[in-house]
Amino acid sequence: MNTLFKHIHLRAGFLMLIMAMGMVPMLLSCQKTVVPPAKPPVNRVQLMTATGELATVEYTVAKIIKAKDCTWWKIGEKRVLFKCNAYLTAGVDMTQYDDSKTQINEAAHAIVVTLPKVKLMSCRIPFNEIRLVENEATGFRHEFSAHERQLLLRQGEQSIRADVDSGKYAILADAERNTRIFFERMLNRLGYKSVTIKFEK
Repeated sequence: MNTLFKHIHLRAGFLMLIMAMGMVPMLLSCQKTVVPPAKPPVNRVQLMTATGELATVEYTVAKIIKAKDCTWWKIGEKRVLFKCNAYLTAGVDMTQYDDSKTQINEAAHAIVVTLPKVKLMSCRIPFNEIRLVENEATGFRHEFSAHERQLLLRQGEQSIRADVDSGKYAILADAERNTRIFFERMLNRLGYKSVTIKFEK
């Protein structure tokens, strides 16, 4: 009886040893770190630039919008004056980025990237920050209506955009500088030692 138990015990131990030896490769394979294949340099740049609209600067502009109507054949005049804040953002639209214009020299760790031209992305005038300072009429004239005031606010926004295009505000120059700094730092982190950022004309 003791001999039978001894054989059973040895057989069970032998089976457990075989199972344990079979599980070693499995355990080692579970612990093995899977290294993903390195992405080609161009693909890394494409991933970095796939950001949609990239705003790199914001301006707050205090704007005064005023109008006066003193038509000569009408008795009296009317005038209106607003004060408001306009929030401007500028940057680059990366959906327009053309990766064929990117030049890479892997041996020299150098890259030249041509980005879309910087532009004004938004001009936002919050309604709660519009203050009606004056809206008066004399003689037989009527004050500016709500519709007329709305049209004047739209003209005010158009005036701000025209000022940006004319260079009155430095927002586009600041956006170009900030965008260049942003991409230079990102590309340096990717290992490029020589980075040149250009903008389309």
